[in-house]
Amino acid sequence: ANTGAGQNVQLYRYNAVANTVTLIGSLSGFARAITALDWSNTGDCLMVGIGSTVATENKLQVYAYNNATASLTLINGSTFTNAAATSSTG
Repeated sequence: ANTGAGQNVQLYRYNAVANTVTLIGSLSGFARAITALDWSNTGDCLMVGIGSTVATENKLQVYAYNNATASLTLINGSTFTNAAATSSTG
């Protein structure tokens, strides 16, 4: 996995009628490798897991998605040591 700066998440919209995929936005500049992506069940939040070689620097960032403007806004970020650890807002 590439762990250097400049990791990106690109957001696409699928049109089932036209059978097309269109790039509508992106998140960039992550300093570490993106290790997980997950949409909320309602489709209005995107969670991004960012890994690290240092256990205390793993991060989870939560973005609100606005369908009308096709934009993502950071609403929360947490740092954690592993999946079983308690997270703290950071």
